[in-house]
Amino acid sequence: KAQEEEQRRKAQEEEQKRKALEEEQKRKAQEEEQRRKAQEEEQKRKALEQEQRRKALEEEQRRKAQEEEQRRKEEEERVKIAEQGKKENVKDKEKERKRHRFGKEKEEFLDSSQLQLSYSSDFLFNTSWKKSDFQQKERLGKGGFGVVRHVIEKRTQLHAAWKEVNYETPEEIQIVNKEIEIMQKIYEIVLKSNSSFIHIVQPLGLIIDKEDHKAYIVLEYCSKG
Repeated sequence: KAQEEEQRRKAQEEEQKRKALEEEQKRKAQEEEQRRKAQEEEQKRKALEQEQRRKALEEEQRRKAQEEEQRRKEEEERVKIAEQGKKENVKDKEKERKRHRFGKEKEEFLDSSQLQLSYSSDFLFNTSWKKSDFQQKERLGKGGFGVVRHVIEKRTQLHAAWKEVNYETPEEIQIVNKEIEIMQKIYEIVLKSNSSFIHIVQPLGLIIDKEDHKAYIVLEYCSKG
């Protein structure tokens, strides 16, 4: 019995040692698992921080690139505005120069051809008309030097025809001036001849449009052509 009791005691001690060893192994395995999980968590945290830093860096680079692009566009816009201003300034100067030349040519023409002079009691060439004084009707014809249109003088209801021609360059102004001068001289000659039939149309006046650089020679209207 004593031997059996001793054997049971030893078996119990052996079982306790085995269980203690298993418990120790489980504890170590749990600690190892916890360390592994802690390492994985730390790696994830570091990876997340690194990803956040990378995104922040990319965002900063995009912001700087956008700011640089914005500055570049603003600079281009300033240059464009400056160039546009220069071009407009040049255009304004050119336009003013043309207006000055246009007005000078007109004054010289009025002085030289004496358009305000009445050749007779029946022949007065009007240069005070404006384009707005007339109501435009149908087009009567078109040639190499201009368009002829039927018009009505609003105040007097006078039917007339005007010939629209370019009046900008010195050559164009000279052509118009010469044409009017010839028409006036011919009509004056025919008028003074006391002929019972006047076979040419009477030049009635001249309208000059400074803005469009056009001249309108107002002529007697022949309803039957």
